Amino acid sequence: MRVLVLGAGGASGRRIVDRALAEGHEVTAFARQPSSLEIDHSHLTAARGDVLAPETLEATMPGQDAVVWAVGGHDLLRTLLHGQRRQRRLCADGTANVLRAMRSADVPRFLCQSSWGVGDSHGRAPAHFRVIVFRTLLRAELADKEAQERLVRASDRQWTIVRPSRLTDDPATGRYRAGPGLPFSVRAHVPRADVADLLVRELSERRFVRETVEVTL
Repeated sequence: MRVLVLGAGGASGRRIVDRALAEGHEVTAFARQPSSLEIDHSHLTAARGDVLAPETLEATMPGQDAVVWAVGGHDLLRTLLHGQRRQRRLCADGTANVLRAMRSADVPRFLCQSSWGVGDSHGRAPAHFRVIVFRTLLRAELADKEAQERLVRASDRQWTIVRPSRLTDDPATGRYRAGPGLPFSVRAHVPRADVADLLVRELSERRFVRETVEVTL
C-alpha cells in the first residue's frame, strides 16, 4: 500500500514511518524538514511540505492509497509543561486542506491520530482533571482537535480517528487496548510505538472504518 504520513518528522510520525516500512508499505514521509528523519530505505520517499500550505499537499497526494495524520502527534501535557504552544488552528485548518487534496486525488483512506480529552472521551476523565487541565490549560489545543475531528467525521473518506492516552517514548509493548469508549485514568499512558502499530495494522485490517477509538495500556 502507498501511504502518506503527515508529520513524519515528529516523534509519533517517525514511529509510524518505521512501522509502515517494516510491514512492507511504500511510504511518503511528509514533513517540514524531512532530512530530520535520517532513514534510508528503498520504500521511503521524503517530501517537504506543510499541511497549512495546500499546494504542497496537492503535489504529494496523487497516487497514494491512504493518509495517516500525525501532525501535532505529541503529548499535549508535555507540550504545555515545556511551553511549546502550537498554532491554534493547526489541526483543523491543516485537516481541511488534507481532505480537499484527498478528494481531488481520489485517495480513499484517512487515519487521524487525535488525543484523549477530545469528544466523548472528555466526559470520561475525572472531574478535577476536566476543569483544571482540559477546560483551562489545554482549552485551545483541545478545541482545535475537536474541530479537526468534526471535519473528519463529516467527510466522505474512509476515516478512522485514534485517541491515545498520554504518549510516552517507551518501547512497544504489543499489549495495548484499542476500542471505543475505553475508561481512562489520569495515569493512563501508551507508547508512541504501540499507537503506530495500531495505525499501521488498521491500514490492512480495517477494523475501525468510520469509527473513533481510544488506545491505552
